Amino acid sequence: MRFRPLHAALAIVLAAAIVVTAAAGTPPARRNAPTLDPAYAKRLAKDVTNAIADEHAALQQVGRKGIENHDTFLGSLSKSVGLLVHVKATSDSATESATTGALREDRAAEAEGKKRNPNLGEIKAMIEQALRFKWTAHSHLMAIASTAPAPPAAPANAPLTACFFYVNNGPTTTVNVKIVNPNGAAVSGTVTYNGNGLNQTKPFSVDANGSVVIGFTVGSFGTAQITVQDGAQTLNLQSTLDQSNDQTTTDCH
Repeated sequence: MRFRPLHAALAIVLAAAIVVTAAAGTPPARRNAPTLDPAYAKRLAKDVTNAIADEHAALQQVGRKGIENHDTFLGSLSKSVGLLVHVKATSDSATESATTGALREDRAAEAEGKKRNPNLGEIKAMIEQALRFKWTAHSHLMAIASTAPAPPAAPANAPLTACFFYVNNGPTTTVNVKIVNPNGAAVSGTVTYNGNGLNQTKPFSVDANGSVVIGFTVGSFGTAQITVQDGAQTLNLQSTLDQSNDQTTTDCH
């Protein structure tokens, strides 16, 4: 009778040790994120898309009389399972539910396909059900991805400005057309000079400072039409070159 308390104490200690050991050896439950980052959801949706492609590849191997290529069939299902395991482990609870169903069907189809006389009808039904689960997961993930904020709109192009100035070369004069884009170097287009015996078009692209100078050399006085185009805007200038203004300047005035 006097040993009963000792036995009871030992039993309590052993029970506690078992509980501690079991707790130490049990991995913590995975915590699914309640929501997913839209960019990450888009990446997971791409993984599901690839798993769907693998599923179709496996389905194509299931013929009327048997599995045409077992290696391709099993390899495709294995790739699909690997992708889904990753998606399930890192997704939210709704995606996890759909991928769990797809994994169950994939693994069942894989096991049936390894049999000597597999039931082809069952395999097709399993694969088709897995595809339905995958499309459900894909739709859910893409819905999350669509909530990503739109990138900020590019600033509207400010109107181009243009002017011209002359450089007297002696027997000829260069008419320099200066084009300015306040938004910087994101604009290109063409400049057409028509007059003073010259009809010429040149391309332009503004530099890092948002401006560029395009020169046209003429050999006679007179009036010319200058047209600047960048695809969205058109500027029309008129130059009247004569002896009184045929002087060299370094910029528009």
